[in-house]
Amino acid sequence: MQKANKIIMDNLKSSITSNRSFKKYIFKATKDDSCKNFTMGLDWIKIKNDKRYDGFYAITTSKKDLSAMEIIENYHNLYRIEDSFKVLKSTFDTRPIFHYKENRIEAHFIVCFIAFMIERDLEIRLKKSKSFKKYTITPNNIKEALNSLEASKVKIDNRVFYMKSNHTNEKDKLRLGRDIHKFLHIKQLKNLTQENELIELLQ
Repeated sequence: MQKANKIIMDNLKSSITSNRSFKKYIFKATKDDSCKNFTMGLDWIKIKNDKRYDGFYAITTSKKDLSAMEIIENYHNLYRIEDSFKVLKSTFDTRPIFHYKENRIEAHFIVCFIAFMIERDLEIRLKKSKSFKKYTITPNNIKEALNSLEASKVKIDNRVFYMKSNHTNEKDKLRLGRDIHKFLHIKQLKNLTQENELIELLQ
C-alpha cells in the first residue's frame, strides 16, 4: 500500500503499466472517453479485503474434499512439478520441436514423457541405494555418465571391433556410468569387443 501511495503522490502514471503487486491497490478515474487523461487514487475496498489476510499465508485450491494438512502437503510438492518441467525442457531437449503434423508432435511428447518416467524411476532407485551415496545423483549427471561410456569402431584384418574409450578428465562420470550398468545388470564392454559380442550384449 505504501508503494501504491508513493506512486499516486509522485503522479508516476507510467508505473501502473507494470505487473507489480502494488498496482492492484491503485484505481484510475478517467476524465474523458480517451482513457489517457486520468487521475489515480487508492482502492480502499481492495486494501480492506486484503487486510483480512494480514499475518496469514493463504493457499487457494479447487479440491474441496481435502483436509487443510493434505492441501499444505500437496502445495509443498509443487516444486516436484516445476522441477519435472525443467528436466523435460533442458535434459531431454523436448523443445524445439521439428515436427509439423499433429500425430508426430504428439508422438514426440509421448516419447519424451516415457524417457522422463524411466529416468525418474532410475534416479529414485539410485538415490535409495547405498552404493550411490558417494555420487551426486541428478538427471543431468545420469545422462552425462551414460553418454561418457563410448566405444570406437575399429577394423583390424577385415574384422570389426569396438574399443572402449576412456576419458581421463571424466573419471567420475565413467565410474558412475559403469556403476549404473552394474546396478541395472547390464554387461560391461571389454576393452576390445568383437562385433558379434556387442550384438549379443544389446539383445
